[in-house]
Amino acid sequence: MLDTHYHTHNYNAPANLQEQLNSIFSLLNTLQTMSKITASDIQNITTHVQKIGTESAITLEKVSNLEKALEDSENDDPAVTTAFEELKAQVQVVDDLVPDAPAGEATGDVAAAGEVQS
Repeated sequence: MLDTHYHTHNYNAPANLQEQLNSIFSLLNTLQTMSKITASDIQNITTHVQKIGTESAITLEKVSNLEKALEDSENDDPAVTTAFEELKAQVQVVDDLVPDAPAGEATGDVAAAGEVQS
């Protein structure tokens, strides 16, 4: 004896095969568009990361210059020394988050100031 099975769907499926295929391709196209990462997206992220690296290098250079200025001033104020040590510690946290450029890729004097001198 043959069993008959009936399947129901909770959506309005197109009546003929061509309409069904068109519907499937339309959904597939929508999914591809939604999940597509473009070269422009990657370039925008790269530009943003380069900006962060440049700003970090400038900050490191400023901290290094401040350290030299404090050494040259022969400052005796413990509050200034403590504040500067706290600043250096925070700058080091930020510096540790940004990987150093491989040797030979440093650009200009700013990038060469990549380390905070203790």
